[in-house]
Amino acid sequence: MTNEEHYIKLLEKSRNEDIIAFLQQLSVDERKALAVPVKKLAKEYFAYQQNGNSWSSKANEKQREILHYSFFACYNKKEIERENPTWLLSREHLRKLLPWYCPSWLNDYVNSFAEKDWLPYALDYDYLIELSNDRLLQPLPRLIARKLVSAIFEQKDKKQLFVPEKLLKHAATLEEHIWYLFQYETNIHTASNWLYGLEDKEQQNWETVLTTFVTEGKIDKHRILKESLLAANRNFNKSLSGWFADLFWRLEPSVDDAVALQPEVFNLSTSPHSKVVNAALQGCKAIYDRKEFCASNFLDHVPVLLTSD
Repeated sequence: MTNEEHYIKLLEKSRNEDIIAFLQQLSVDERKALAVPVKKLAKEYFAYQQNGNSWSSKANEKQREILHYSFFACYNKKEIERENPTWLLSREHLRKLLPWYCPSWLNDYVNSFAEKDWLPYALDYDYLIELSNDRLLQPLPRLIARKLVSAIFEQKDKKQLFVPEKLLKHAATLEEHIWYLFQYETNIHTASNWLYGLEDKEQQNWETVLTTFVTEGKIDKHRILKESLLAANRNFNKSLSGWFADLFWRLEPSVDDAVALQPEVFNLSTSPHSKVVNAALQGCKAIYDRKEFCASNFLDHVPVLLTSD
């Protein structure tokens, strides 16, 4: 029996429990050769056809698993991008595949989502970092930032739970990754909007996480104050820029904090967003009567400020 015949038999009989062993014993060239019939079979099994008043594909759940595992083991980068099997990128599936085969395209494929409008739900932040620690991936900072946003929420028994303690699992999260949130555009400002089942949604969000971590000394206050000001003026969208400006004041900076961050406060006055400019004015009002107030630097920004809507 040829490899193709054996494969077709496994697929037809939905023997998903045997597909890993079959693919694993093939050589690289044999898996590459198998890609051709896999493409034909995938087209046949995934094609939707009308059955009465409904539409469905030929493939059952086990056959879908067989075909997706075959994509991973047999396809090259172009082929995998064309098929785009994001369903595979979960701990449940990759733990069966990566111990014996890590394709050369995996890192580029996963990182490609850093710039896309949507992210593969299957690959969460926790597993992404585990794969990075195991040197199986080198995730881009923006991908890490975008995945980190949802890390404080967890779904269990069809309910959403607020679990900020998960951010303490990996040392790199608070040492490095959390600062990516201030450097790359994400949906951190709306992260809890779409969630359901949270008992106190108003307090279960990133604002609460960051302010709590500052209070507990887990995050350096001066650094997050500075990063908030820089992020507010980083050409992010209007809502996100305003969110960072609000975060600065929610962290309750002292007058000394505002004095030390004068350059960053002054620079906010050049923002095209009114909430950000108002944050700059609020900062100036807090320190204008201090001897450390750099009046000349402030006056340099006045022409731009006076032409602001």
